[in-house]
Amino acid sequence: RRSSDLLEQTIRQLDEALLFHAQEVRPRLQRVTALRRDVLRALRPFLDDRRLNRRDQKVLRTIMTEQLEEVLQESDSTDDELRALFTQLQGFDPTEFEQEAIQDARATMEAMFADLGLDIDLSGLHPGMSDEELAVNAAKMEEDVRRQTDEARARSRSGQRRTKREQRENERVRQVEAVRKDTIGAIYRRLAKVLHPDLERDAEIRRRKSALMQEVTAAYAHNDLHTLLRLELEWIHHAETDVARLTDEKLGAYNQLLKEQIAELEMALFELPGHPRYQPLLDASVPFGRGLPLDGPAEVRRLDFILAGLGDSLARLQTNAWQDVRELIRERRAASRVRY
Repeated sequence: RRSSDLLEQTIRQLDEALLFHAQEVRPRLQRVTALRRDVLRALRPFLDDRRLNRRDQKVLRTIMTEQLEEVLQESDSTDDELRALFTQLQGFDPTEFEQEAIQDARATMEAMFADLGLDIDLSGLHPGMSDEELAVNAAKMEEDVRRQTDEARARSRSGQRRTKREQRENERVRQVEAVRKDTIGAIYRRLAKVLHPDLERDAEIRRRKSALMQEVTAAYAHNDLHTLLRLELEWIHHAETDVARLTDEKLGAYNQLLKEQIAELEMALFELPGHPRYQPLLDASVPFGRGLPLDGPAEVRRLDFILAGLGDSLARLQTNAWQDVRELIRERRAASRVRY
């Protein structure tokens, strides 16, 4: 129950964060990108300004390159204006850079998977992928890794002679699989048939069954498998022979099933942030978006600060561009403490 509740709570939190992102964060990101583009347009004529010496031109190129990289994270890399500026700053087309980066990443990942004995299809990685496509590919790779790892373990176990302990384990697995076929709905129907108070003539038993039916109904509504299994053992299997042994066996199988369900819920909880639905919330600086900042208000404050700074810079560039460019270069050299 706790794992299930935690999963539902996390989904609600992510959905709320996604709504906040759409209403508050995304519009600010778009304004930041637009202002950065305006600043780049205002700075671009000074790239070849002869009043700047080589050291100052290098600092200006560094400043513009950093701004351009931020713009490209939020813009289409096939934008002609951005491509032309990238080529002017870096000396080569951005497509070449993207292709080399993707090839290097694929080679590194292929070598890593090969060392682990895994055959993972990386053909889906290509230049120009959107964040959504990256998230989908990352999820697929995680699933392939888990599947192949499980298959390798299964092959390893099947190739060995089974000991008595392994035979007992196989029997336990068989019992668990048999229990798995009993869905919550099936257990509920069996209990409802046995505990329905209208079928009981004895007033005291009818009162007790009425209370139990309320418990059954509540457990069914909350997907509380543990309670349903307990009531099933108490009211359906009590008449069977060798009750103690039967109960131990079934309880063992039920407990194992519950453990597996908890493990599945915990895995779902771990993988949930990487779902493509929540891609806008992913931290772009973390490979495959494994970072998930949920503090939307803090992100809004950060973006508002950036917007104020960019707006001020753009206003000064539009009124006294040359002096502001010189001041921008001086501030950058002083802040970085780098001698050009």
